[in-house]
Amino acid sequence: MVDAKTCVRTSAVTATAQVVALVLVSCSLLARPACAQEPQPRNYALSAGYAYMRTDSSAGALSLHGISFSLARNVNNWLAVVGDLGGYHLEGFRLATILSGPRFTARARQRTSVFAQVLLGGAHANAGGRGFPAYHDSVAWAFGGGLDYRLNGRVALRLAQAEYLQTRLGRAVQHNLRAGAGIVLHFGARQTLSPN
Repeated sequence: MVDAKTCVRTSAVTATAQVVALVLVSCSLLARPACAQEPQPRNYALSAGYAYMRTDSSAGALSLHGISFSLARNVNNWLAVVGDLGGYHLEGFRLATILSGPRFTARARQRTSVFAQVLLGGAHANAGGRGFPAYHDSVAWAFGGGLDYRLNGRVALRLAQAEYLQTRLGRAVQHNLRAGAGIVLHFGARQTLSPN
């Protein structure tokens, strides 16, 4: 028999998945027309910012705060390969994630860009007394997206980024929400590849 808590968690995960799927579809539809309108991006984008994570554990839901870094290598106008490192904490609990994967970007306007990404990697928790073993490693994956606002050719604000992040710490699956904002630095030569 399924209890009410499981039903609420399942419906929240389903709703999150639907929103992220909508972002992914929107980015894929907007990416090709936007390529012809926007100048080629620089080769690399380095971002850093505040990160919030809502995670579930056997001890209940936890709100973690931390920092997130990512480095993206642009392959062309709309595709990049991303490496993402995040660190989150709450007294007695620390969680680190290392993820990588593709990012799809739609540059539909002159200063704004929307992106969607799917990342795979690992998580490490140090959580004595918080519902997990003292140290535990896990496979982790995330999907989501964000919105950047370009201030100039080298600097952008990451206005919002939100993702569903799944970990398997302990003997259970955790359905987490990760959100944040920060700054993005673009560097390297501009892409010279054809948008096709």
